[in-house]
Amino acid sequence: PELWLAIGHNEFALDEHQSALDTFQKTIDLLKDNSRKSIELRSKAHRQRARILRNELKQPLAAHREELKATIPPRPTTAPDNLIDLTSHYTAPIRGMGSIQNSNAILTTLPIGVNTYSGNQYDTRGMIYLSGKQQEQSKG
Repeated sequence: PELWLAIGHNEFALDEHQSALDTFQKTIDLLKDNSRKSIELRSKAHRQRARILRNELKQPLAAHREELKATIPPRPTTAPDNLIDLTSHYTAPIRGMGSIQNSNAILTTLPIGVNTYSGNQYDTRGMIYLSGKQQEQSKG
């Protein structure tokens, strides 16, 4: 098992992530007993698998954020400093979100940029969209 663990580390270092995942899983499968050594090695293998899987999840998220940046207009340079800049929190553009039911019909009349509604200024360039599950959780 220690050899398989070392092989997994080498595969990870060589960016052979799927192979490293398989090797760490093989290490886990080989360590059946509950001796202290087996538990420590299994724990190391599980941690390495988790590390690889976390890294694999980060890459698509980073790519999605870059795509999203391209669809949201930049903050106007004339926007007052007292307006909160939510650029890094936007999860969707105001227009072109077919996945949100009727969003185009509702939001097409909303001007993009700094706008005043009921005497309050808003920087309207994107939206922070929560799934239904997230909305339910936020209600408590």
